[in-house]
Amino acid sequence: MSDDEGREEFRKVFDFFDKNGDGSIDAKELANAMRALGGNPTDADIRLMMQEADGQANANGKIEFNEFCDLMANHVKSKEEEEESLKNAFKTFDRNGDGRIDKKELKAALTKIGFSQLTEGEVDELFNQADTDDNGFIDSKELIAVMTNSIN
Repeated sequence: MSDDEGREEFRKVFDFFDKNGDGSIDAKELANAMRALGGNPTDADIRLMMQEADGQANANGKIEFNEFCDLMANHVKSKEEEEESLKNAFKTFDRNGDGRIDKKELKAALTKIGFSQLTEGEVDELFNQADTDDNGFIDSKELIAVMTNSIN
């Protein structure tokens, strides 16, 4: 995503949540905007973000568009950063280091990260969704494609 595309996306989100059209958003509107951009901020996160963004310029208790852009640039992962995180996750799932994950490795990875309650059928369904070329393995590109499509 280019800087112009990013600003355009931020403008759409900002304008949507600037309900009264005064050119600024408050803490509640910021929380809604962050959720719309894929985040899941806590109340404490929002308070800190309001202080971070609003304290940079006029400290009026509201965030104007330029402050919003600066804040989002610091808190929203780029597509490249998302992909890099997923590549790193893939490496931890790929226990034998062969560049692909079989069902056994997927099951072990899911168990390790807290999904031990999944049935074999559920693991099969997840695996089949990610194994887009039907070769019996998931490679990093397949995992990234599935995860970024489910995130975006």
